Amino acid sequence: MGAMASFGARLLDVLTGHALTMMINLGHRTGLFEAAAQGPATCAELAARTGLAERYVQEWLGAMVTGEIMEYAPATGRYTLPAEHAEFLTGERARNIGPTAQMLGSLDSLLPAVAAGFRSGGGVDYADYAVATEGRMGASWRHVYDEQLVDGFVAAVPGLTDRLRTGVRALDLGCGTGHAITVLAAA
Repeated sequence: MGAMASFGARLLDVLTGHALTMMINLGHRTGLFEAAAQGPATCAELAARTGLAERYVQEWLGAMVTGEIMEYAPATGRYTLPAEHAEFLTGERARNIGPTAQMLGSLDSLLPAVAAGFRSGGGVDYADYAVATEGRMGASWRHVYDEQLVDGFVAAVPGLTDRLRTGVRALDLGCGTGHAITVLAAA
């Protein structure tokens, strides 16, 4: 494959990845992943589990199968979300990329303002990001903080855990929702 064809294939991967991110966002928003994690199902069964329109579920399932996120068995007409995939798409845990996909989808609405900033040299207020993401920027990190802030991030800095436990003073200034500092205080 020549350099031009290779680069064209790379760009196609980028665009396909973005489209798949939007489909992951939809699966997270609508509860499709949680329903699929309950076990193999036909399209009609999955639509019934979620109360969604079967026609739209069918389109979403097509994207999930071609994106190699879910599996399809033609002999039975059933779709399966493998358990190892469900680990990254379901549950209230840091591994669930659904909240991040949802937040990234929300950021698309700010592209006109960011493009204007490129022209004017100005910026986009954080408040605009908060409105566009409906508070999901903090939500996408909440479980990461719960699971990894103290034993992961803080512990990676030599001596910091001990200093925090002895009562060192710290200031959380403009760092999102305050969840991280609450986790630190509890520890």
